Amino acid sequence: MDATQSSLGSPPGPKTRLAIIERFWNKRVLNDRLDTYGAYFRYYELESKRLYLGVSKRDPDHGALAATTHEDITFVVTALSKGRNSRRREIRQTLQSRFPHSDDLAIDESINLALRLWLMLNVLDDHQNVHLKQTPAIQWNEQATLKLDHDFTALNLVRYSGIEIRWTSSLQDHLSLERKHHRRFLKIYPFKQCLLDHIASAEGHPPNSVANQGPIIPATVLKETLLSLDFLFPHWDPRTDSFLCREGKSFHYQSPFDDPRPLNLDDFDHWRERLSELYQVYQSPPVGWVQIWADRRNPLQWYTFWLALVILMLTIVFGVIQSVAGIMQASLAYQSLQLARSQVNSRVLPNL
Repeated sequence: MDATQSSLGSPPGPKTRLAIIERFWNKRVLNDRLDTYGAYFRYYELESKRLYLGVSKRDPDHGALAATTHEDITFVVTALSKGRNSRRREIRQTLQSRFPHSDDLAIDESINLALRLWLMLNVLDDHQNVHLKQTPAIQWNEQATLKLDHDFTALNLVRYSGIEIRWTSSLQDHLSLERKHHRRFLKIYPFKQCLLDHIASAEGHPPNSVANQGPIIPATVLKETLLSLDFLFPHWDPRTDSFLCREGKSFHYQSPFDDPRPLNLDDFDHWRERLSELYQVYQSPPVGWVQIWADRRNPLQWYTFWLALVILMLTIVFGVIQSVAGIMQASLAYQSLQLARSQVNSRVLPNL
């Protein structure tokens, strides 16, 4: 039996994983390279189990997924790849030969699941509740050019701006900034190997082949995502390396992108708006004492601030000491006065 014939409800074994990689990205890998896809297959298992086990708002008696095995998913992905210029209705008609006893809703949900597993885009119908809320749509608005600082990295956003990194399996969420309860979270899509494979899958075919029509996700989006990962997580930065090690990530070591480091936001098109927002946050004043202490981009300003703060604290301390000394001096003077009065009274009383 084909390795991919196992149920979606069960984790894919090594042979199944190799078959999925080959059919998703037209790429053959060896068993010892499967670890590179470990994070991806954790996402794959979780996503397929969520929907396959019925995590949906619709009536469970209405019908099940048309795709029930990993082989079914790879078949749907192949149909989507070949029919990249087709409408959903036409794709559904193509799949009806594979799933003759499934209704349109079951086939549509299988299409959505295949897209999420293959392209890692949050494709959902209104009644589905697989991801945490719906993810924001990507907008390609024009933004003014801002020259990018050499130190503009994800780690420095954490250190200087108090932003927390959250890893996401949805490409749509990449570089989105979420604000919640006075905290800010930056979502990062870390599946660099998958991005490289999507590009290589399209570029590794003869000019007239169907697979060479370009990846489903535009090549510019894939390449800009790689650029943004290489830019925000430079592989040559020891602090970034330590940070990613603590986070259990190693994607910055996977085939660093060969394009030169971008100098301004004009080098980006699709991610320009989100990078512009991040850069403005990066350029803003620190939000807390920890960030103020860490932010030494302007040494003169940093030393001036902390010197002024030390002088202020010393002024307050010496002021308090002087006030306490004054109170003690006044208290001693009062006690001396009282003692003098007592002595005078003790001398007057005997003469009476």
